[in-house]
Amino acid sequence: MGSYDYTSLGFDLTTNPSAPLSLDLRADVGGFYNGTRRGGSVTLAARHASSLTTSLRVEYNDVRLDQGNFVRSLIATRVAYFFTPRVLLQTLVQYSNQARVWTANARFGWHCEIHAPVWTERLMNTIIRTAGTWPAPCIPRRSSLTA
Repeated sequence: MGSYDYTSLGFDLTTNPSAPLSLDLRADVGGFYNGTRRGGSVTLAARHASSLTTSLRVEYNDVRLDQGNFVRSLIATRVAYFFTPRVLLQTLVQYSNQARVWTANARFGWHCEIHAPVWTERLMNTIIRTAGTWPAPCIPRRSSLTA
C-alpha cells in the first residue's frame, strides 16, 4: 500500500469557551497525501449559564490531488440543553457540499451509577444495534436522582 508523509501548518485562535460568547478559528495549509490542502474553520458558540449551549461551525477545505481537485464545505449547528447536570438533550444538523446532503442527529442522554466508574446510556434517534442487542438497562441509585 505504501505510506504518505506530508507536513501541514495550522493556526488556532480560541477565546474562552466558558464565556457567554466564544469564537474558535482554525487555518491549515500544507501537504495532503500526494497533494496540498488549504482550509480552515470558524465556530461561534453561545451559552446561557450551564444549561444551554449552541454553536454554528463553518469548515472549508480546498484540496488539490494528483487524482483530482475538490472543495469541501461543511456547515453545522449544534444545540445542547442540560435539564440537570446528569440529563441532557443534544442536536446536530449539518450540510456537506461534497456529499450534497443534510444530516441530523438528536440524542437524549443521562448518567447514572451502576458500578464505579459512571455508566452512560444514550437513546438516539438513529440507534445502531450490533448483534441484535440493546445496552444494559441503567437503574440509578436514589442519590443520583437529585440534581
